[in-house]
Amino acid sequence: MRKLMRPVILLVAILALACTFSTKAWAILAFYEGFDYAAGDLVGNTNPVTGTDWSGVTDTVTSPGFTYDDLATTGNAVTGVSGGQSILGGLTAVQSLFAQTTGTIYLTGMISGEATRAWYKCEGPAGCTGDQSLWFQSFGGNVNVGIHGIGGEATPSLGAQAAGGAPNLVAIKIDLASGNDTVSGVLNPDLSMGEPTFTSLSSSFDLTGTDWTGFHLNSDGGVINDEFFVGTTWADVAPVPEPGSLALLALGSLALMGIRAGSFRSRRRRC
Repeated sequence: MRKLMRPVILLVAILALACTFSTKAWAILAFYEGFDYAAGDLVGNTNPVTGTDWSGVTDTVTSPGFTYDDLATTGNAVTGVSGGQSILGGLTAVQSLFAQTTGTIYLTGMISGEATRAWYKCEGPAGCTGDQSLWFQSFGGNVNVGIHGIGGEATPSLGAQAAGGAPNLVAIKIDLASGNDTVSGVLNPDLSMGEPTFTSLSSSFDLTGTDWTGFHLNSDGGVINDEFFVGTTWADVAPVPEPGSLALLALGSLALMGIRAGSFRSRRRRC
């Protein structure tokens, strides 16, 4: 019995170590929504990061969720209801990031279909100046970014939507500077190449505010949203399985096979 337990214990230990390594890709995030809820109405579900509930006109949690090459994803997705707006408040960690005047903020999200908008809002009014918000939207066959800050607004295009209804991965980078934040973006990057090259979208607006606590989904019927991240590094918002964890799994499998082979040879000699 003791000999039989050795390979099991070894495999369990290696799997645990592999999981420890792989979870490094899932850093402590300012915000994450992967819609890991039961299928049905989105309203009433509690976001695990903010601890607050979705409200508004409900979208529908649907299965399966999006997948994207080299992106670690979880849960289901959300399909829009025509004319609806689902709202999540309490993004206090995001609020802290936008209150700074230095540093970098990364945001990613996945959208598919015509006429969907995911946006982060400075809810105010005390800590906001005007309609401060940042959003990305699929419309007219393109994916656009909306930048509303102190000093004006812009809605540049990131490019054409992915063909055949495939999900679009939108990535936004904000370099904070006092009174003059730089917003850059990239559409459907190759995650296997590491952090992509971002294209500058705006460098003339101030997004600093102390009430960036809202996340809204505005979607027409049938459009799909999934996998929204906010963090301070690219690794935060584009988590991928780490090579170290895969190597450990392979090593564990080989070790287990070797132990079994040795055990088999030992039994043959006894016979």
